[in-house]
Amino acid sequence: MKFNKRGKVFMCSNELYETVGDYAKTKGVSVKYLVLADDYTGALDTGLQLRQQGFPTKVITCESGRAADYFSDSSVPVLVINTNTRHKTPEESYLIVRNICRIAVMNHIHLIYKKTDSVLRGNIGPEIEAVASVGYKKIYFVPAYPKLNRTTSGGRQFVDNIPIDKSHFGKDPFNPVKTSYIPDIISINPNRSVEVVPIQNSLQGFQAREKVVVFDADTDERLSDIARWLIHEPKDYAIAGCAGFAEYLEPLLFCEKKGVTQKILKHSGVLVISESLHKLSFLQSEYAQRKGFEMMCVDELEGFSDNENFEVTEEAILGILTFHGDYSFCDANVFPYEN
Repeated sequence: MKFNKRGKVFMCSNELYETVGDYAKTKGVSVKYLVLADDYTGALDTGLQLRQQGFPTKVITCESGRAADYFSDSSVPVLVINTNTRHKTPEESYLIVRNICRIAVMNHIHLIYKKTDSVLRGNIGPEIEAVASVGYKKIYFVPAYPKLNRTTSGGRQFVDNIPIDKSHFGKDPFNPVKTSYIPDIISINPNRSVEVVPIQNSLQGFQAREKVVVFDADTDERLSDIARWLIHEPKDYAIAGCAGFAEYLEPLLFCEKKGVTQKILKHSGVLVISESLHKLSFLQSEYAQRKGFEMMCVDELEGFSDNENFEVTEEAILGILTFHGDYSFCDANVFPYEN
């Protein structure tokens, strides 16, 4: 599959797919449910949601050439993989996700959950298409996260009642969201249609055809209703959504639960490293500073201001701590958003 500059499909050919290789089915596989996130934050966020529901969960990072080994762990039924594809090209993202999904199907995974960003950053269209390409004719997409004021209405994604492309996420320096209309974001295959299910539509009696189905939602009750509706659907579908909907997957997962033991870690000091240019990250850093944290910036540190190639490595951090003690650490002092 290839994509043009706008991410739309203009040619499909099996010869273009990266080959998976002659992977044998893994013996003794107990992994039943697979979650694919495009960054580590999303992987951990979703994994935490599932673990808090009592499901033994493992979070790993995708490593090229090891996909066949991911499903060999006999200790956990839920596997969360960080594919690290948020900033890769659409083609690269498609191939990585498709390869993992192909092997998951070979190993009889019960359900694939394609975790997406709640403000639709990343290669969402190519990655959903990658999941569909391994045999899932129906993809149910629930992108809302009401607890964080990320809602879906009329097929459009909103944050704090503002269309995401008009919010500060539309000004993201690395991954700006250019439209809030979800079908435009995910419709990369002209042969796969997208249907939007409005909030006012009752799910009782709703029958989905072979397509990508986007559910409007603005409350947790709506998310719960969608999950309960899915219980009665034939199990020939995959699900896409953010961590918000993962909180409601419990009735769809059939595996033994284990209690969650919380451990409280106590330390004499805390080091916070922030590489984010998000407005909220700056506000959080300022809040920490008001609460007593010392905040410093890399380009304000002696010896680093003129070094364009400086990287925040373990060695660099330990060196700085030797001279400055515990503090809240920020590696940029540029505020890229309008007030």
